[in-house]
Amino acid sequence: MVKEDVRIQYRGVHPNEETKDYLKVIVSEIYEEAPYGSTVKAQFANEKNKVKASLHVHSKGIRFFISSSATNMKELGHNLLIQARRRIEKWKNNRFKRGLTRLEIDSHLDHKQEVV
Repeated sequence: MVKEDVRIQYRGVHPNEETKDYLKVIVSEIYEEAPYGSTVKAQFANEKNKVKASLHVHSKGIRFFISSSATNMKELGHNLLIQARRRIEKWKNNRFKRGLTRLEIDSHLDHKQEVV
């Protein structure tokens, strides 16, 4: 993991070191599961009586934004991880479906050329 590929910002919230470490692990897990070459940016901000998080994942193959809010940071981190995993899994499923379709088409074309 390159430091520039993962960024975490805190605005108006001051989590203790244990919570910062927890959130760093969560965001790092999202980075590890994202497509190669991704960048992940997370921001945690104070919003009324809750903490709000926003997460951006960008790469050549995928771009998405998710947000969540909760009354505590650990719950918020867990929510982000679940949402990000769903998005990444959906991308992977679509990517491989498209890849298989192309392979099938190529295979079919190769077969047609051999028959002719």
